[in-house]
Amino acid sequence: MKRVLFLLACFISLALSTAAVAFSQSSMLSAQNPLSTKKNTLSLSLSMRSYFDGSPFWQQPYPGPFLSWMNLGFGMQYSRMLDGRHGIGCSALASTMQYFGSNLKKGDTFERALLSIDAFYQYQVLVKEKIELFLTVGPNFRYGFESVLVARLGREPFVENYDYRDFGLSIGIRASRIYLRHLVISPEIRSTTYLYRYGRHHIRFNDLFPNRPTIQMLTYQLGVGIRF
Repeated sequence: MKRVLFLLACFISLALSTAAVAFSQSSMLSAQNPLSTKKNTLSLSLSMRSYFDGSPFWQQPYPGPFLSWMNLGFGMQYSRMLDGRHGIGCSALASTMQYFGSNLKKGDTFERALLSIDAFYQYQVLVKEKIELFLTVGPNFRYGFESVLVARLGREPFVENYDYRDFGLSIGIRASRIYLRHLVISPEIRSTTYLYRYGRHHIRFNDLFPNRPTIQMLTYQLGVGIRF
């Protein structure tokens, strides 16, 4: 998990540096032309995810590491509109979750922690007053692990870790609403299919768990940011 947080911190530093350069350029253009369109968006993101492996989308709170019982991810997203309706962007989300309960059985997910990084092309399909709608597509990389329950000895679980070093393709749809000229609220849904799964080539239990690590991931994301 420390590596996941370190990579997220590196991504955020890079995104902030890029945004600072874009902001300075935007400020210069605005000074020359007050009516110039603001093309950059920098947002903080909160997300929840479905993995289609039988693991719960939501759990009851329990004592443990900070928010590890919640299916939450935190991160950042930066995007820039190019000419017309076309744009590009990137995002990073880090999350960790532990699944506890006596009903867990062999083959169930016991724990997962990951950092996912997306680079995407976006197309603006709708503009109406202060509302925008985008379609997005692009590559995805995830880093981390998921643990699968192999057996129990009393209360002691035995798990097998599947490392994430996976590459996939994401497609999504995002709506944006602009408030107070600069504030942007952006709900988004993004589906990811992993075409290469590192864990499939470095595991002892492929025959027992042929669908590990998970192939599909659906991300529900809410971004709050600024347009500049």
